[in-house]
Parts: sequence; C-alpha cells; structure tokens
Amino acid sequence: MTYEDIIKSTTPLIHKIVNKYSLKGYDKDDLLQECYMKIWVNYKKYNNDYKITTFIYPLLDNHLKRLCRKQTTQSRSNHAIGNKGNDIILKDIKDYDFSTLLQDRIYTNKELDVISVAYDLLNEDKNKDVLEDITKGFTQTSIANRKNVSKQHINKLWIDYINQVKEEIRWINIY
Repeated sequence: MTYEDIIKSTTPLIHKIVNKYSLKGYDKDDLLQECYMKIWVNYKKYNNDYKITTFIYPLLDNHLKRLCRKQTTQSRSNHAIGNKGNDIILKDIKDYDFSTLLQDRIYTNKELDVISVAYDLLNEDKNKDVLEDITKGFTQTSIANRKNVSKQHINKLWIDYINQVKEEIRWINIY
C-alpha cells in the first residue's frame, strides 16, 4: 500500500485522532502535519495482513500522547523554575539558550523570519533580561518584585517590545 493510499483511506481516522488531542501551542494543522510525517516515516512497516486502521490508530495515538506528555512536563518544569530562589532564577536566566525554543517543532519560513526579527530585537534591547524573563514564563509581578519596579513598568516594557517587533515585521513586509 502506498503512502497516498494510506492517507486517502484513513483521512477520517486521522482527523478523529487529531481532534481528540488539544495541545496548548499547537493548532490542528500542526498536529495534522505531525501525523502525516509520522505516517510517512512509518508507512513501510505496515503489514498487509492487518487492517490499515490497526496500524494507524496506535501509531498516531501514541505519538500525540507523547507530545501531550512532553507539553505537560514542560509546563510543570517552567512552573517549578518560577518557585526557586532569586539567585538560582537569575543564574538560570543568564545561562538560558534561546535556540532551544526552535527545537521539536517544524516552522514555516514566515514563522522563522518572525522569530529571527523578534530574537534580534530582543538581543538589542537594553531591557533584554526583563524580556527574557517574560518569554521564559515568569509573571510580570515576580519580575517587578525582583527588579524593585512596578508591574506597570514591566508591562510597558513588554508592550513596547511587542509593538517594536510588529513594526519591524510590517516594515520588512513579512506579513
């Protein structure tokens, strides 16, 4: 059975599995692409003695469960980082490698351009440490307390950064 035949015969099943999982940070198109890639990588392992749905369902269900678990684990570990002492938090921020944000996901060229612009502006900003804290998931209140400034000041820095990114993106005609 060819890849195209598998996709044609199992499209309703694939959509059913994708709809079963609602992962924060993924939209359904991304999950659908994940499923198609997983099928592409594994379709030659299909044994014609069994129904194709017997092959596809566990393959995709297990893959999306792993993604869901990974997302849950990441959100729990980000929350745990926020509860550490200030010295440890500051050390974590200084050592943070933002290239890890680009791992484990397939980005479109447009998304990569936007990420590149945002990353460049972040590195050039005089408040880089505050902006990095926000991108790591720290609350504006906790950042404000650590920096001895108001939450409104932190919020203004973030809004100014977002507006600067939007302006730069519009300026270079990405959108």
